Amino acid sequence: MLRSSLSTSKLFKRYFCSISSLSIKETLQKKPINQKILVQGWVQAVRKYKELYFVDVIDGTCLDRLQIVIDAHSSKFPTYGSSIKVQGLVVESLHKGQEIEVVADSWETLGTCDESYPFKYHQKYSSEFIRQHLHLRPRTRRFSSILRIRNHASMAVHKFFQDEGFCFVHTPIITQNDCEGAGEVFSIDVKGKLAETLFSTNQDSNVINTNDDSTSDDESEILNLENNINLSEKHFFGAPTYLTVSGQLHLESIASALTRVYNFGPTFRAEASRTKLHASEFQMIEAEISFIENVDDLLQIVEKCLKRIIESIVDSCVEDVNFLSKDLKKHDQYIRNLTSKPFVRMSYKDAINILQNNKKLLKVPIEFGEDLGTDHKQFLVKHCDNMPVFVSMFPSSTKPFYMKSDENNLAHCFDLFAAYGGEICGGSLREDNEENLKKKFPFEKNSSLSWYLDLRKYGTVPHGGFGIGFERLLQSILGISNIRDVIPFPRRKYDCKC
Repeated sequence: MLRSSLSTSKLFKRYFCSISSLSIKETLQKKPINQKILVQGWVQAVRKYKELYFVDVIDGTCLDRLQIVIDAHSSKFPTYGSSIKVQGLVVESLHKGQEIEVVADSWETLGTCDESYPFKYHQKYSSEFIRQHLHLRPRTRRFSSILRIRNHASMAVHKFFQDEGFCFVHTPIITQNDCEGAGEVFSIDVKGKLAETLFSTNQDSNVINTNDDSTSDDESEILNLENNINLSEKHFFGAPTYLTVSGQLHLESIASALTRVYNFGPTFRAEASRTKLHASEFQMIEAEISFIENVDDLLQIVEKCLKRIIESIVDSCVEDVNFLSKDLKKHDQYIRNLTSKPFVRMSYKDAINILQNNKKLLKVPIEFGEDLGTDHKQFLVKHCDNMPVFVSMFPSSTKPFYMKSDENNLAHCFDLFAAYGGEICGGSLREDNEENLKKKFPFEKNSSLSWYLDLRKYGTVPHGGFGIGFERLLQSILGISNIRDVIPFPRRKYDCKC
């Protein structure tokens, strides 16, 4: 009996080990003809022809679908939108446009799809309609392509900076500082029962016995902090705090020790704008570099970074990029230009001259000394054959305090404009002189930024940096006009669904 059991076990293992569980991407790439496989995914189409059902299945690993052939004599058949598991034999396909298909030996429905499912087979929907169903939007071919490209672009960002010797840093999301100085920040408050009890003015109930040997260092530190703040302010951190608008200031701190650093994470702006280029939460790529004294050196790093990301996307996401841009004229040439031609560089003065020489074509006129508006930026890009345009040394009524002083009338800051995405990057040389900083900003009234002065007091160096809007970069690469169509769950004023 034992020998018989072992023989049966070997046959069982041999049979079932021969059935490989593959993703649809793996199946289409490997083409394991005459092999048994197991695939799982969602039904995208069902067609009946004579005695057979032809079922198109996707699993999100690639743009393409895998055709499953099922005997129509079955008492049931897969329905559109449902999830299924299939075991079958991979064979060569006789149908155009596909090399292989799977003839099902067995299959089962894992999850049925209700008739109220908003997306119907073979129907096209506007971006506005699809956006109303954010939780289901990833199941559309278009948005699943965008998500795969986002993933690859994110990895390409890290690869570039790692290859260039930058150190990745997680800068805080909670901060007391408004880096941009525009005041468009989200405040942080405590809600619920904690808010009722946390800031009680009856300090006797919260006294920590510092003579007790069991008192931890952390508790002593908290006691010291509590004794030095006004508890009546009722702030969790002892002062107003906000969601970050930029990690730049913290990156400057670390760049003063590690030289080349970057972050890549969420930033928040409490803007009321509802344009196609604005969102309240988005991802920023930010870098800070010590020992850099010329803004042109920053431009070179930015251009190299963007070209490397674009090249990586178009090389590794060919099908997805082509699918998304199929309705855009000459988009393939546009992409080739982005990677092969140098970005355009001009001064603010040159930009104003171009705009004023073409003032009849502008919706809004502009005078020297004024900030460039959205229409002006778009015009400059079109004027330069849709190539990204660096504009250096432009004025601003809200010029950040950290920007280097312009004593010698040199360009110390820049913006980068591109098709579809508008302003996708901005950067500057930072002010490294302590006295100049004190003249620009009332640090004595803003004690939460005293540490920023220390960076200039203790071994300061010339340095600079930049920030790239990740979603706007994707817009520019893919030719997508609305930023909400490249963010999985977009947020803006009056709109925080899902």
